[in-house]
Amino acid sequence: MDDIDWSRIDKTKFFVHGLGLFSGVTTMLFPLSVIKTRQMASHGVSGGFQGTKQTAKMVWQSEGIPGFYRGFATVVFGTIPARTIYLTSLEITKSAMHRVGKQLQLSDTTTAGVSNFAAGACASLSTQLVTVPIDVVSQRQMVHGADISSITRAASRMGRGVNSTSMGSVEGLQG
Repeated sequence: MDDIDWSRIDKTKFFVHGLGLFSGVTTMLFPLSVIKTRQMASHGVSGGFQGTKQTAKMVWQSEGIPGFYRGFATVVFGTIPARTIYLTSLEITKSAMHRVGKQLQLSDTTTAGVSNFAAGACASLSTQLVTVPIDVVSQRQMVHGADISSITRAASRMGRGVNSTSMGSVEGLQG
């Protein structure tokens, strides 16, 4: 059986289905990310959240369902380019490494292992350049309280909002 490599993939279907599946998984798991982020942000704070159930209960009581999706739009729309970069670099690197393995006359098992390892490493590294800044912005949105209007008012009084531009100008690359 032949492997399906990059040149034989229907790229429209590949990206549409891949992005749809990634987005669906993100939608289902995002509330857990909000809970985790809120727990990390409140660690060591007097009166902070204790456990997962308590954190979920506090979010539910104070904000309802929208509280579990704070920062969701940033993640979904911000990571579409990252997912495209990941899938593209994964498949291109895998195909290129497969050809190199054949030229070096490596066994099929060794070629597959090296190809998959290199492809995963390159795809992950290239994707991190996009996803890390998006995650920072999203996590800040998750912990900035329930009342968006009060955040906007407070941010405007400080002269900056909760977004990548203000974080970059105030904190630089560390933000």
